[in-house]
Amino acid sequence: MVEFKKKVSKVLFYNRKEYNKYLRGNVRFISKWFGVSFQLNHNEVDTTEFLRIFLPLFEKVVEKIDVGNSWVVNHDYPFHVWFPNTENTLPSLRTLFKLHGIPNSYTGAVVFTRDELLKFAQDTILYPTKMFKEERSLYTDLDISSAHIAFVIKVSHHSCIDFLSTDEKILKEIVEENRSDLFDIKVYRGTTL
Repeated sequence: MVEFKKKVSKVLFYNRKEYNKYLRGNVRFISKWFGVSFQLNHNEVDTTEFLRIFLPLFEKVVEKIDVGNSWVVNHDYPFHVWFPNTENTLPSLRTLFKLHGIPNSYTGAVVFTRDELLKFAQDTILYPTKMFKEERSLYTDLDISSAHIAFVIKVSHHSCIDFLSTDEKILKEIVEENRSDLFDIKVYRGTTL
């Protein structure tokens, strides 16, 4: 069952403030977080190609990490509204919100089971780049967090997918299992592969 939770920090497995300090590069903050970014080896890619490359990666990692718990999907920036326009984009997500009576101005998290997350995976990974019909991206990322371990899939407006965790071993496994000539894999600071 899909749930909408206004208080994001109450449904996350990790401390969101510490996670954000790591992301923002707070050098005074000693972090337990690690990260890898799967980026394309070429710059321009259309939606069909993006989905062909990234959707299988996303689905494979979700299935690897999932142990029957929920996934929490929220904005990188806590007060960003989900739908800042009424354009005919991201139809499955927009329909989901309408079916649950959730306004476009909603700023909380959406909690999915694994099967629900996979059902909405296409719109979820396209969210930052396909919010608008015109060629521009929404300057916000989506964090898709496991509800049972400190693990985040960050879907970026830069047309890449990042994986972050407090367990560097998980990230090493993801990289080894998904190496491809399609990806240029970058590590976050403090992460070694």
